[in-house]
Amino acid sequence: FQGDHFDTVLFNYKRVAKVWFDEDEEFYYKLRPMAREKDVGSVEERQKLRSSLQCKPYKWFVNNIAPNLVSEDQLAHYGQMKNVGKPRFCIDNLGNENKG
Repeated sequence: FQGDHFDTVLFNYKRVAKVWFDEDEEFYYKLRPMAREKDVGSVEERQKLRSSLQCKPYKWFVNNIAPNLVSEDQLAHYGQMKNVGKPRFCIDNLGNENKG
């Protein structure tokens, strides 16, 4: 796989969502709509492995291991924000040091 860092992360997270997120996969696409159309190849072997290992469902993980994860029903709003007054200025720098 070749591409910039953002593409690599998007590629890997979408594969994780397809294998592990169960019914919450759609929530992932609401938060990362550009991932919906991203081709990540087949995850069938990973899904078979998860099944053969009898892994617990994602909801079990959230409820028992990571209860601090935010679920869709806990959010009032989500999506993109744009600075219409100054479109070249960032509202969120996504943790980058360059405040550009």
